[in-house]
Amino acid sequence: MRRRLVPAEERRLRVSLQGEPPGRASEAAASRVARIIDAVAYAAVALLRSHDVEAEIPDVLRVIGEAADVSRIYVYQNTKLDDELADIERFEWVSPGVQPTFESRNESVPYLPDYERYIRVLGTGGVIAELTEDAPAPERAWLERDEVLSSALVPIFDRDSWWGYIGFDDCWTPRRWGSAELSALRVAAETIGAALERQALDSTLAEMRARLRELENPDS
Repeated sequence: MRRRLVPAEERRLRVSLQGEPPGRASEAAASRVARIIDAVAYAAVALLRSHDVEAEIPDVLRVIGEAADVSRIYVYQNTKLDDELADIERFEWVSPGVQPTFESRNESVPYLPDYERYIRVLGTGGVIAELTEDAPAPERAWLERDEVLSSALVPIFDRDSWWGYIGFDDCWTPRRWGSAELSALRVAAETIGAALERQALDSTLAEMRARLRELENPDS
């Protein structure tokens, strides 16, 4: 069995990869994309077989996070706060040694005014992937507080409706996200979105069946 690296060793490995020749770095990126694809395939099967998608998502995030070699993954769902569009953190996975944010963020936060571009970009199907130093000031302050050097945000849709987004943080290296890598992460978001959509449909069908049974047996 391959020995699991401790956080300090993982950081050194990432730093060493950054300094490798372009050819070897490309090979590492291609290998990472392949691992993400394998992880998404696992996620699709696990979520399809699960009778409780939300209970399955934390393990799915772990598998995808380890494959993508990221420090933290989180899923935010859109909600309303005083009639304004907001988001709330629903799920999170962090690599060993990385500070979680779930407990401190478990409340709705309005998108406006600081996160206007989330609505503009993610809400229309786009992706936000950049170094923290390149992020707008309000967003950069949050990222720096969480020691994030690079991040990628991918939207999640329920049918044609923007449901929320999944985020990937790299707290070890200033990663520049490649197009193939982002495409694989987009498939991961679509997989989770489809599973959540199916669970919502299953819940609706269950409620309808319960109502029909009540109509058929009004005295029961």
